Amino acid sequence: FTGAALANLINESALLAVRRGVDEVHMEDLHRAFNRCVAGVQSRTRPLTPHDKRILAYRHTAHAIVAASMPGESTSVHRISVVPRAPAGQPNLFFDDDRRLLVPADEVRGRIATYLAGRVAEQVAFGTVTTGSKDDIKAATQLAERAVTQYGMSAQLGPLAFESVSQALQLGIDAGREIKALMEGANTVARALLEHNRLVLDDLAALVLQNEVIE
Repeated sequence: FTGAALANLINESALLAVRRGVDEVHMEDLHRAFNRCVAGVQSRTRPLTPHDKRILAYRHTAHAIVAASMPGESTSVHRISVVPRAPAGQPNLFFDDDRRLLVPADEVRGRIATYLAGRVAEQVAFGTVTTGSKDDIKAATQLAERAVTQYGMSAQLGPLAFESVSQALQLGIDAGREIKALMEGANTVARALLEHNRLVLDDLAALVLQNEVIE
């Protein structure tokens, strides 16, 4: 949180406390304010069918399981919910410290696997994929592209930097192939983790479905 974001959080907490008719801000207000500021306001116009909720429970549970298995402390999930929310402009809820100056390569790969975990969970649990993976795939692809073209994390390309994949192609270098390999590797890791922890995935998804929110 920046100073401005923290101030916004406190202000939102105070407003929620006032609406509850109390004269002090409690932890409950801070939690609700955090969810509104980061995850968005609870949507009243985007109803979920029971089947949609079940898929969502598996998707979000999968993110948490894979994140917990990845190296470093930045890949973490503190809350799993199937309550639909309007976008808040911050689609990434998994990484606490994106402002870190240095992020090791294994953590970057772990983040990509965490992004892809929801889609993998759909395949593992339901044998299909849905449109719910749109933002996750976009974020994973962008991170994989930066890893290859900016961070020098491709074993094949080494310490080379490019403005874009198209620039690399103009130089006769297929950076796209390396990005695809990184994505496929992360997808394989996510699938192996979820298949190995299938019982945990099923049980935790059922708990999320029952309670709608767990922390």
